[in-house]
Amino acid sequence: MGKHKAITGGKPRLAGGMILGAVASGAMAVASLSGAGVANATCASISGISIGGGANCSSTVTSTAIGLGTNASAFSSGLLNTAVSVGTNANANAEGALNTSLAVGKNAYAYSYGSLSLTAAVGEGADARAGYYTGDVFNTAIAVGKNSVASANSDGPLQPIEVPPAAGFGNLAVSLGEGNKAYAIGGLNAATSVGGKNNTAFAAGVANAATNLGGSNNFASATGGTGLTKPGLNNAFNVGGKGNLASASGGPFAIAGNVGGTGKNTVRTTTGVTVK
Repeated sequence: MGKHKAITGGKPRLAGGMILGAVASGAMAVASLSGAGVANATCASISGISIGGGANCSSTVTSTAIGLGTNASAFSSGLLNTAVSVGTNANANAEGALNTSLAVGKNAYAYSYGSLSLTAAVGEGADARAGYYTGDVFNTAIAVGKNSVASANSDGPLQPIEVPPAAGFGNLAVSLGEGNKAYAIGGLNAATSVGGKNNTAFAAGVANAATNLGGSNNFASATGGTGLTKPGLNNAFNVGGKGNLASASGGPFAIAGNVGGTGKNTVRTTTGVTVK
């Protein structure tokens, strides 16, 4: 497992060349709008050849790293990886094969590891991480909003499980909104916190989904399953409300949810549906 470097803080992947073009173009556009501008580009490194920014950008053969903004840094190593950072102290890292990391905003951090991982952290202090082990495959983490966190089989800040127990695959973590968090650990899990503020979604095991839509300070947890032949298939959700807990485990097909309200505690550990 490679170590994280210089930490300062569309689910499908496109072909490598298309991603590089789109990400680089998007980064330039954002930089221009934010005043970071191409003229103030900190550094760039392509296939091991670096210009500007001292040690703030580095890459290996076939990989690309671009940093735009004061103290922005980007590191890319392995096969066909891309790391782009835009903003003061923004940091992007991509290690392994066919990974892409994009960090946009002051102190934004994006890290991808393993293979076919995709991370995007957009906003001040946003943090997106995908992958933790060499065997991690096709994990996606997207964090948008101030201090938003998304972690797909990685070691995201304040994660209920500090580090994943094993390599994961096909996990999706999406966090949209200030202070929202989404953690997906294992295989084929989806954790989503969209809208509202300071909500947390946690999905772990195999084939579970945890969702928060709006509201504040809600927690959704869906866990269970030991493999593809014995998935959890559990679902926990909160829609609006404040300080609610929805927990689905055991199962399979355990569904627990809250709609509105304050301080609700809804737990389901067997097959069936409980919604308050």
